[in-house]
Amino acid sequence: MRFFYCFWVALCFATSALAQNTVDDLSRALRLKDVVSILRDEGIQYGKTLNDELLDGTGGAFVDQKVDEIYSSDRMESVLRHALADSMTQKDIEEAVLFFETPLGQTIISLENSARRVYSDPTVEDIAKTQYQKMDRSKPLYGLIEEYIATNDLIGQNVDSAIRADYEFFRGISQGQGVRQDDQAVLSDLWAQKDVTRQETRDWLFGFLLLAFQPLSDREMQENLEFSKTDAGRALNSALFVGFEQMYNEISFELGLVIGRSMVAQDL
Repeated sequence: MRFFYCFWVALCFATSALAQNTVDDLSRALRLKDVVSILRDEGIQYGKTLNDELLDGTGGAFVDQKVDEIYSSDRMESVLRHALADSMTQKDIEEAVLFFETPLGQTIISLENSARRVYSDPTVEDIAKTQYQKMDRSKPLYGLIEEYIATNDLIGQNVDSAIRADYEFFRGISQGQGVRQDDQAVLSDLWAQKDVTRQETRDWLFGFLLLAFQPLSDREMQENLEFSKTDAGRALNSALFVGFEQMYNEISFELGLVIGRSMVAQDL
């Protein structure tokens, strides 16, 4: 019995190490560190916006420090890596690595990251959205991106995730202020705005993806779409949504907590 147990533990460790190596490979192929760096920069700027709009800029060093801690690169990357490891089979991970290590896969990642960096500029975002509104819907690229969005359920999942994150933010504010949140009222208000959130999400996604994928040929965009339809592509999409939702729910709650406590401090 002792020998069997030792062998089983050794096998588990060996399998775990192998899985960890493939997650490392996928993280590198997806350039996860670059993605997290971009999201951290966005978060730091968002923290400044919250300070200006909700605290009249009085948050000072306390809010700046807390926002910096909340958007910890190591923590954000760890949440995403765990989601990949927990939500994907080793086969799915390996197939995703094979796709994203190709020249096309790396081009796609580069285009998405570059577009995300410039899209944080409100002027660029407005221009991209305007181009989307004026774009000829008969162009192949538009149809491919529309199918890409539908295949990955990007609008529906992003809307649901945004509502959950907003709920966590308001929950954090209430807890930070030491008051009891009326969950039903908050959820009712958030769901009442779902159609508006959905339209904003649609405009954001089409503007962003048209900006990001415009350099791709129709054939390359078709290959990108076809990977999304594979088991590995669907598993990756699902895993990333799980990771991002967990990450942003935690971040939103903690941001709300900081804002709520700062509001109380203002009143003292």
